[in-house]
Amino acid sequence: HQMTKPPTKPPLQIKLRPETGEDLHFILSSWKRSFFDTLPWLPPEIYYPMISHRIDALRQSPRTSTTVACSPDDEDFIFGWACRSPTHLHYIFVRQSFRGARVAARLSPPPTMGPIKTTHWTRPCERYASKHPGRLIYTPSNLPSPPKPG
Repeated sequence: HQMTKPPTKPPLQIKLRPETGEDLHFILSSWKRSFFDTLPWLPPEIYYPMISHRIDALRQSPRTSTTVACSPDDEDFIFGWACRSPTHLHYIFVRQSFRGARVAARLSPPPTMGPIKTTHWTRPCERYASKHPGRLIYTPSNLPSPPKPG
């Protein structure tokens, strides 16, 4: 009896492009909702103002940019996106139905660039770091300071 390999899906065709104004709502809402899952102990009334300030501060830096992975046939159909600066990959989001299709790999720096520094640690980061020791470095100190109360 010969084992057969499971059928493989054809590679997902992806176009990488800079973020546009039309992408902003999707980027902000997906970032806030997906990262909320990593901080279940924070009540929403504390989490959402905190993450909104953090995202705004990161995105206002002239050194920060967001790259969108979309369908080459329909640039409005977003598979995922990455927010990064020259030294850090701040956050990657990939739609649930496209996880495992190497969207995040296309949005990440190549292995030849050395370890990836990230400012947001998520469950996918944990899985990636366990498979690739030393490739991902968590650097929360590179996050903007929270707003001062009052």
